[in-house]
Amino acid sequence: MKWLENLLVVNQIAREGAWIEVFSRALNIYTGRLKGLRIEGETEQAKKEKMRTQLKTFIETLVSQTIAQFRTQTTLTKETVADNCALLIRVLIEFSIEIGEPVFLFEALQDQLKRAGLENEFSSEIKLYILAGTFSECIIPEKVLEEGILRNFKKILRERPEENLAENFEKVLLNLRFESCSKKYLE
Repeated sequence: MKWLENLLVVNQIAREGAWIEVFSRALNIYTGRLKGLRIEGETEQAKKEKMRTQLKTFIETLVSQTIAQFRTQTTLTKETVADNCALLIRVLIEFSIEIGEPVFLFEALQDQLKRAGLENEFSSEIKLYILAGTFSECIIPEKVLEEGILRNFKKILRERPEENLAENFEKVLLNLRFESCSKKYLE
């Protein structure tokens, strides 16, 4: 069985709340921890690249399905839906880091979460990873740095001056690479 077919089967039979299992299976296939599935490609690098491309498309679909499932389940409280969305965002962050695709996280997935109305939740979750230095070695696209991270932090600093957020903002600046960022956002 091909690896993508395997994921589709797992996704179809996944029960309510089993979306984490699908992410886990996808990651195990990508990292080679799950053996016996056919991956087409001539070289190991070609196989990985093809798999990464197909995996990103699969993940975008899975995210849409998962968010829709959270919101349509009448048995879940508002707080449970919020907790599930926060967990989904953390899983997406970890997943993107593991497959070496922070640009996918900051562009495609962040846009998808924004369209789903989860922009603030994404900002809250990603802030913790940035402050921890998780992305200090990654070159993050200028658009993401300027429009997402820096503008968001500057807005929070203006809106809540009573909180000591300047120290956190300084940590953000130290933990990101600003090679392509225009100077107007760094002032």
